[in-house]
Amino acid sequence: MRVDQTLTQWWRDQPASRPFSGGDLSRPSFGQVFDAQIRRIGREELDESFERIEEAAAVLSERMRLEDLQRYKEALKEFLERAMRLGLIVREETGRDRRGRPQLLKLLAILDERVLEIADVLREAEKDRIRLLALIGEIRGLLIQATA
Repeated sequence: MRVDQTLTQWWRDQPASRPFSGGDLSRPSFGQVFDAQIRRIGREELDESFERIEEAAAVLSERMRLEDLQRYKEALKEFLERAMRLGLIVREETGRDRRGRPQLLKLLAILDERVLEIADVLREAEKDRIRLLALIGEIRGLLIQATA
């Protein structure tokens, strides 16, 4: 159900015989209903994108081909674009570099690094599926953590 359908249904359910009193606090305002629907639709979009990532990860884990890696990267990109558009990924984490100096690490940099590691594993024709699955699992965990 789309937002406009939900809002139309909500509006139809309102009693027409009662005049507008200026503020019935027992019912949500239009803005509250609208915001809730936008959040719900955004979450559904993210869930669909996450399912595409999971499917691409399963194929990549099984076949271990560069074409599958490309599909996985595209699914990741789509998920991250939607999450950023919804304002879910705005956090930054601080860490330390090799010399102990404070360094700002962003989620996107970490994900990019892991995807490059997967590409290296595939290019080297290494059949170590455990490492590949660990990297995919780490990316999955980072995405879940970012949108929680």
